[in-house]
Amino acid sequence: MKYGFQNSMLVELKDNSDKSWIFYRPLLYVSKKYGPIEIPTGFETDFSSVPRVPVAYQLWGNRNHREGALHDYIFRKCVYPELSIWQCSELFMEAMKSRGVSFYIRYPMYYGVCIGSFPFYKKRFVWEKL
Repeated sequence: MKYGFQNSMLVELKDNSDKSWIFYRPLLYVSKKYGPIEIPTGFETDFSSVPRVPVAYQLWGNRNHREGALHDYIFRKCVYPELSIWQCSELFMEAMKSRGVSFYIRYPMYYGVCIGSFPFYKKRFVWEKL
């Protein structure tokens, strides 16, 4: 099986919030290092959480939705495989590479995740709503 996303995402905006999206079909990602990871139906995500700072959001906001959802999922409690915070960031980078995201988008987003995600690691269970 080739690595990368194996199917397309089917999500719907939750309650017109413009922030939270619900999966209506599982999304399968196959990692080179960690094997298959499936985001289940019903999972809620906000995709890639880029601060609404004008320049940062223009450059990196509203991008890499699949990768952001994968990172949101693997960051939760009670998921398989259970990865460290650094492995989650590594997986985010791998997923961006698998889709051909450019160096100039990939690396700033990767470092943003490494720096900004500490407070959220394993704070919610996978089935908790946003």
